[in-house]
Amino acid sequence: MQLVGADLGRLRRAMPDKRFTETTSILVALQTLNRIETLHDLGWLCRDIKSPNFAIGRGNEAGTVFMLDFGFARRYKDNSGNLLPPRNAAALLGTIHYAALASHYNQEQCRKDDLGKYSSFV
Repeated sequence: MQLVGADLGRLRRAMPDKRFTETTSILVALQTLNRIETLHDLGWLCRDIKSPNFAIGRGNEAGTVFMLDFGFARRYKDNSGNLLPPRNAAALLGTIHYAALASHYNQEQCRKDDLGKYSSFV
């Protein structure tokens, strides 16, 4: 973890008004959405989107947002790009506060569920 700086939640709380400026929010949102899109393009769902799982870089990469912790990630596409069949039931994973609604109903999560709580930390 010494390779990256503070996570987005810690950075936001360190701001004078406990919030990012509008410009910073937009820049952070664009980078985090890009990271999530890249993960989805590779056929994976994160299933644990929250501010501690995004951190700012250090040194030359101080303006770059990095995505961390893929412990709950799950494939949703096979190597050919075909969607994998959903499971009949899926257990609640991750932090309840950040969990997608589908997870609360023991349903399989999909790409939109990775974005459901996105606005909670920007």
